[in-house]
Amino acid sequence: MNLINESIGNLALSGTVIFNDADASPVQADGSAIVTDDLVPLSRGMLPGGDGMFSGATVTLTKVGGAGVVRVVAVNPNASAPYDNDWVEVPLGGNLRDDFFLSTGQYRLFDWYAEGVAPGEATLELKFENGPMPVKDRVVLTVVDVDVNWVTFSGTSCHTVKKDDGSGDFTGPHWKDADGDGDGHGHAEDRRFPVVYLRNTKPRLSASLTFVPADVFSGAVRVRSAGPQGYAQAQAEVTPSSGNLVMLEVEADKAWADTVDFFNPLRLDWRVSADGGTVWLDAGMSENQAYVTLAAPVGARLYHTLAHNSCRDAKGKSDPSQAIAAIWSDFTDRAVYRVDPTWANPEGTRLKYYGDWTTPHTTTAGLLGNADGQCTAWAQFFIDALKVQGIDQDNDYIRIESYNLPGSRGFAVKDWSLNDGPYKTPRAPEYPFLGLCMNPFITGSSYAWQCTEATDGNGITGQGQANPASLFEFHQIVFINNKYYDPSYGVEYNSILEMDDNAIASHYIADFGVVRCETDFDCDMDGDGIMESNECRISDYYSFQPNPSGNQLVEIVNDH
Repeated sequence: MNLINESIGNLALSGTVIFNDADASPVQADGSAIVTDDLVPLSRGMLPGGDGMFSGATVTLTKVGGAGVVRVVAVNPNASAPYDNDWVEVPLGGNLRDDFFLSTGQYRLFDWYAEGVAPGEATLELKFENGPMPVKDRVVLTVVDVDVNWVTFSGTSCHTVKKDDGSGDFTGPHWKDADGDGDGHGHAEDRRFPVVYLRNTKPRLSASLTFVPADVFSGAVRVRSAGPQGYAQAQAEVTPSSGNLVMLEVEADKAWADTVDFFNPLRLDWRVSADGGTVWLDAGMSENQAYVTLAAPVGARLYHTLAHNSCRDAKGKSDPSQAIAAIWSDFTDRAVYRVDPTWANPEGTRLKYYGDWTTPHTTTAGLLGNADGQCTAWAQFFIDALKVQGIDQDNDYIRIESYNLPGSRGFAVKDWSLNDGPYKTPRAPEYPFLGLCMNPFITGSSYAWQCTEATDGNGITGQGQANPASLFEFHQIVFINNKYYDPSYGVEYNSILEMDDNAIASHYIADFGVVRCETDFDCDMDGDGIMESNECRISDYYSFQPNPSGNQLVEIVNDH
């Protein structure tokens, strides 16, 4: 609440505006200071005569009229931390003589301040009674409640952010307090939407504010926003209309930093002034996640998490190579998170690589929408994070296959062990180790074999998954600045040979949906203890060989 003095008697006001933060204490939240800047000082006169004149007297401060509500606090002007007994609320209606006026009173030298609590006029009366002729003074105050309702960010360098769940875009108003409680969250129509800007540009801001009483302002009113380090500070003179103030498309005074930046959140204090900027009335605060990018985002995949993570990781960077390294660092611990748009979970939701071994998701959108995805989704996710920063290189999307081996259908990512057993494979002798699949083949986080000489051990940890799926016809990675990045596992390679040596355990050929008999595999498929040439069924099976020395992989180059 804000307080405007309309009539001053001997109970003098030396200022005209106060702010109510719903807390009677003037002590700063961290306890480091007593703050009176947003309170209106009250000066009370002391008649000569000493304590004798107060003998038998009563001194009261009372609210005697008006719908407005104020409180009065007394503050020790010579206070120092820890401020335990350095302020007190002045009780309305009680006898203030002993504590506030006698020379022995513990609060006698304290300064008085008024603070608005509820809007409207409030008349305070200070009365001295000692005999039939009381002495009294009155002051009429107007408490003004000014609140910001919504805020919209705009400008040529402002880019619309997509929702991670694919349900649409975060469009203006980007902040909205639908229920008037001042926090912009908790109500179904409240908003705290993210915004993206290009570095070294100035945002534009629009805002709507309401004030009560609706007729308190008769002329032009200045509206001002103030952000951290002077960012997003804009000011405009607007004409009041039926208790409303609307500021439209006002350019901020200061450009964003000339680096990637990250505000989580960007808090803007809103104030209004009816006297040309001498006194400013508090109008509340708005909060938004604000992201400042290295260059203009490329493409249409400007998802919330991509903007959040890439700007957080590359904060302070102005060089593309440094930004790439910083963004990549988020992948190396294999703990990448999707941001929570409600802010309820500060950490967010951990994204996984084959958290479910049957995950069908192969795009950035699928990964973000379901918190799980295949290698193609993870490769696209990393590239799209770079594109948010305007980093877009040709031939960056690399498909890895094992075509160097004749007939090969795929490879097994470490660790696998191949052990000679009693089985045989019907096809190429170069692939002597059998893996005959059960149906279903994938159960949880493991492969189910009816007869096998191949064993999957815990190998390379994937994103959010200690033991991801590991049999693949291909694998998708990223090539940037002459380096191979594998976002699925959070590792990087200088060459495909290095990837082959460090990641590939074996290669396989496979047949799916073919008719095979027990004697084709030397496997008792029906479990009756008899190997029968006429016991046949539709089968899926793998034939493995160990990974030979040297590079057996080839890369197929594409753009994403």
